[in-house]
Amino acid sequence: MSTTRVDERVLERGADLHRVKLFLDHANISTSSRYLKPSKLALDSTIQRIDAQRRASGEAAKWEQDVADLQKNLTRGPQKRAPR
Repeated sequence: MSTTRVDERVLERGADLHRVKLFLDHANISTSSRYLKPSKLALDSTIQRIDAQRRASGEAAKWEQDVADLQKNLTRGPQKRAPR
């Protein structure tokens, strides 16, 4: 298995980039990050975790209401300003 793949798997299991840098004995963190690309599975699970947190906190419902209000305002068109 390539070093890059090992890096990816270690990150997917929760290690932070700084620990990977130390493990690989890189002098600069940019050297480590150059080879690391998140997998589609890692991105999907991160999105699902964030979405679950938003739903649990009630933030998702507020966001959905804000989107509905924006859509309603867009269908009405621009509103005329009252003269000063």
